[in-house]
Amino acid sequence: MRVNMTSSATNENGSASPSGTAASASPVSHRVKLRSTATGARPESTAGAAAPDTFELDYLRAGTGPALLYLHPAGGVRWTPVLERLAASRTVYIPVMPGFDGTATQEGLDSMQGLGALAGAFIDQVIGARCDVIGQSFGGWVALWLTVQRPDCVDHLVLEAPAGFRPEGTQGAPADPEALRRALFAHPEKLPPGGKSMEMEAANGRMRGHYNAARALDHDLLERIGAIECPTLILHGTEDRVVPRESVQLLKTRMRHAFLIYIWDAAHAIEIDQPERMLAPTLGFLERSEGFVANWGTMAVHPD
Repeated sequence: MRVNMTSSATNENGSASPSGTAASASPVSHRVKLRSTATGARPESTAGAAAPDTFELDYLRAGTGPALLYLHPAGGVRWTPVLERLAASRTVYIPVMPGFDGTATQEGLDSMQGLGALAGAFIDQVIGARCDVIGQSFGGWVALWLTVQRPDCVDHLVLEAPAGFRPEGTQGAPADPEALRRALFAHPEKLPPGGKSMEMEAANGRMRGHYNAARALDHDLLERIGAIECPTLILHGTEDRVVPRESVQLLKTRMRHAFLIYIWDAAHAIEIDQPERMLAPTLGFLERSEGFVANWGTMAVHPD
């Protein structure tokens, strides 16, 4: 889906000045110059080359309230009913990872670990305080690197079908567009009209290779997630054919403060297939931490 965005301008400090002063539930486009050296967690490429001192990064902002960082999947940014509902009570920030949705890649930034460091720099310089984080699929992988590198940045962590932990030898997202669509959505009829062009979809897909995110298992990250202390909610669709159950179960066993919930009748794109079923535990978790209620009556199978 194409996101309808209000234009904004970047001031001399690198922060964006929206064209309207009132906060809006609709996403507004911004651009910022991030200083990568300011965080102490400078992104590095897989070859070990240092990244530049500054990065230009596009991002969307919507809503009012406590800050929430959303890290998008490999398909790029899609404004979903889940994000719209979250923006009703929170300020939602969605950085567009370099190379996605028509943006340029950044020299020296070509690893998932580097994207995690970039997300930490974004929190430091744009949000300015510790915040809740949601990561979907590819974005969940980035969110975990963010959390292990910068635990001071993350309050609550929500991982929506996180990638990066498939058993070796298992297939991930299929390359064929039609097969990929079937794997992503149990209910493709719920997709809003419009969408990204085929060219942009293909370009987004190539970014998985650019960031070395086509591999099944991130062994380095797996060795470090046991140190994560923040409360974590892991969501997995019962019909997911991209991330197998073994992946989320592995995360659950390695993370000391993690809860795992299966979302009925959802494939990989839980936000599209079952937005209300995702929102119920997510909002409860963000509001009540470890005291959230996982059993919300009959909505799990028969929502109103």
